[in-house]
Amino acid sequence: MRIAMLAPEPRRKSPTTSCPWERVVSMLIEGLVARGIEVTLFHAPVKHTTGETQGGLTGWCQEDPASYEFASESLSVSGVLERAQDFEIIHSHLGFLPITYCRLVSRPILTTVHGVPPARLLPIYRKYDGKAYYVSLSNAERSPELSYIATIRPAVDLASAKLTSDPAPYLLTCGPIHAEAGIGEAIQIADATHTELVIAGAIQDERYFEQEIGPKISGRQVRYLDGSGPERRQELLGNALAMLHLGQSFNHAVPEANACGTPAIAGVDGAMKEIVRNGLNGFLVADVAEAIRAVRDIGSISRSDCRKVTEESFSAERMVDEYLSVYERILAETGSEERRPWGYYEILSDSADHKVKRLVVWPGKRLSLQRHKHRAEHWTIVSGEPLVTVDDTETHLSPGDSIAIPLGARHRIANPGETDVVFIEVQTGASFAENDIERVEDDFGRVP
Repeated sequence: MRIAMLAPEPRRKSPTTSCPWERVVSMLIEGLVARGIEVTLFHAPVKHTTGETQGGLTGWCQEDPASYEFASESLSVSGVLERAQDFEIIHSHLGFLPITYCRLVSRPILTTVHGVPPARLLPIYRKYDGKAYYVSLSNAERSPELSYIATIRPAVDLASAKLTSDPAPYLLTCGPIHAEAGIGEAIQIADATHTELVIAGAIQDERYFEQEIGPKISGRQVRYLDGSGPERRQELLGNALAMLHLGQSFNHAVPEANACGTPAIAGVDGAMKEIVRNGLNGFLVADVAEAIRAVRDIGSISRSDCRKVTEESFSAERMVDEYLSVYERILAETGSEERRPWGYYEILSDSADHKVKRLVVWPGKRLSLQRHKHRAEHWTIVSGEPLVTVDDTETHLSPGDSIAIPLGARHRIANPGETDVVFIEVQTGASFAENDIERVEDDFGRVP
């Protein structure tokens, strides 16, 4: 299986408080590659990621970072679309932009949708619903107007998250800062419990922050922290007394904090009820008053239990398994080609007197040595430089070369190169059925 992975440009402004999707995508790619899946990543290189990488722009446009980000993502999208035939599935984490091209390419596009699409963008998702495939992060964050193929929670980097058994006496709210994130409620909770509050997150609504949050930051009771690296992020999450998230959105920092042993106090309405098991890895609360009581009872939560819940529900292995299942389902629904261990083929024409196929042989692979009882074949090389065997003769071919495979001849095509071999096969004879194959040798154990 070959997957093209479209991921966001890494945000380097604030590694501690930014969304950890760079690492999530990296874990997904690492897991897929370990299962034998070929993955090509389209965007700026991700650290610690195995496999091929296709970049967009390089550098950073300080004058207009928003324009740079959009331009870079557009180049990444155009790059994967230009190579769409090289892949079986295009998996995007870029939102609406790649979806708009799904009717222009023959390969299916799967989009991991981060939250409910805003009203201004929903018409785009709705227009391509049924053609594009959508995965949600939680059941609570699904638009009732869209169809979803699955809900898959993003993994947590358990290897980097260290269990902390002796926390510091501060509460933490971590995530994008806007009016619906529950930051104001977190400040009320900290005031009522006389507990320090640390606010960490990218400011999405500058006006809200300046008017509502900024004046309440004292430097002691309430602090705003813009961290300096992933190690600092883990320290911040692990040392907190509790993680507060009274917003309704999915917040990846909650299971990250749980992985470090930090319990969560989260709103009962929304995505958090799918993460927090009340009384086990935190408390689900209906309002500020319940959250205040939860802070006072936070010592009843076992920090090792918080870690166990995350290990069970947010492992990379689980995430990879679920995405592989989705990939297989998509291919079963959309496959116009037949996949084989050496590559794949698609049927271009199938008539009573002939059949035409386009075959792709992956680098280092070869078809079985075989012969046919009812048909002859003629091969024309489109790209790559294969080694073709016909009976006892081996021939190196180049693009534009052709070779005839007579009825009954033993034949094989091998790809000793580093790029795909693509060729057109024209069959003539009495039968073009797949069971008209007598294998003599095979690298994949298919000789009877």
